[in-house]
Amino acid sequence: PSHNVDTRARLTGAAASPDGRWVIVRTHHTLTFYRMQEFLEGTWHDVGSVDVTPLKEPQGEGVAFGAGQAIFLVSEGGEKSRPGVLNQLTCAVQQ
Repeated sequence: PSHNVDTRARLTGAAASPDGRWVIVRTHHTLTFYRMQEFLEGTWHDVGSVDVTPLKEPQGEGVAFGAGQAIFLVSEGGEKSRPGVLNQLTCAVQQ
């Protein structure tokens, strides 16, 4: 099967939606969405991705689905002067 994943990118996190319909995979720079059924069958193709570089996270790592259309992103801090960051995005793909 063909998969739309940039194999050069470092995958840093993934999450499943509470309703079991979606999988989100993150790298330091992108969020990519997949349909859960296709993901489990190994026939998955991305249904969209979001560039998160404008958030200027020190080192984007985790991702989680929240209530409604919320997506939470967590970033490790850099040096002591750059603490970790928590961002919240709204995601229409969950509809």
